[in-house]
Amino acid sequence: MSGHPIAVRSYRATNDIVFYGGGAITPPTHPYTCDLLGAVENFEFDAQQSGCTGQPIDIGNDCRAYQSCEGGVEVELCTRSGGHTPDSARNNWDFLSRHSKP
Repeated sequence: MSGHPIAVRSYRATNDIVFYGGGAITPPTHPYTCDLLGAVENFEFDAQQSGCTGQPIDIGNDCRAYQSCEGGVEVELCTRSGGHTPDSARNNWDFLSRHSKP
């Protein structure tokens, strides 16, 4: 792990401007191309950076999570079919409030 463990909740859509599987993308308002990690690769990277162990578990609502991470944080990936669709503010607040610093 490098740095401090960070709680991460990521929403990725299977048909969004940022490709679910990763790869090269040229943002519509920029003249350059960048290579992005796919959703699962990013999820695994975040878990590694937060010192997570074990395997991710299914937590419902098309989400998977590492729950055994340093500092008691969690790393989650929620996959949405189709385009970008975030979760409710209540669900996100519940997640963030579990991991707020005192």
